[in-house]
Amino acid sequence: MNFVMTTLLSHKENVHDSLTGVKGSFVKTFKAIKNLINKNIPVEINIIITSKNYEHLVDIVKFIKINFPEATLALSFVRPEGNALKNKWIIPKLTAIKSHLIETLNFCEKNKMNFTITDCGTIPLCFIQGFEKRSVQTQTKNDLIDRLNSMGFVDFKQTSEKVKSPLCESCGANNLCVGVWKNYAKIYGLDELTPIYEKVDNNGKKR
Repeated sequence: MNFVMTTLLSHKENVHDSLTGVKGSFVKTFKAIKNLINKNIPVEINIIITSKNYEHLVDIVKFIKINFPEATLALSFVRPEGNALKNKWIIPKLTAIKSHLIETLNFCEKNKMNFTITDCGTIPLCFIQGFEKRSVQTQTKNDLIDRLNSMGFVDFKQTSEKVKSPLCESCGANNLCVGVWKNYAKIYGLDELTPIYEKVDNNGKKR
């Protein structure tokens, strides 16, 4: 076994269990991660951001740093499909999570944690200014991408399932950013997306 990817939805047992719908899943997940680390098996912990955990996102990361300092971290946004789409209340607006997400990313950087912002639940680049390099949207190769490719996720960005605002065409990051899931746009629209990066020509001049 080369590595294990697992999900921790909260540092609070009741919140994690309510999101998984399985009583006792927090304790089992905690013990499993500890056992893997004790056996020197690399672990990547994924935090899926939802309406029930985004307000204490940085506390989840602090919990992981204290209890599982050897683990790498992946941050993603809940994907609006399946049960999440049936329970739309679980999907927060991107504008609601932004300040909490930036606080968390700053904590990760300051504490030199190994972390990635994944593309499974899309977070547009305009919501993670200063941390663009941490998003798989801007990368062509890293450990996470290699693992996804090895598992058959060749088109893991799934751009055909995503959409952008017409305003995104004027953003300098338009060619890198994949936008939001179409189902997210059906729920909240596209008004949250804002072009914030100036375009430059081949000589580096703004245009």
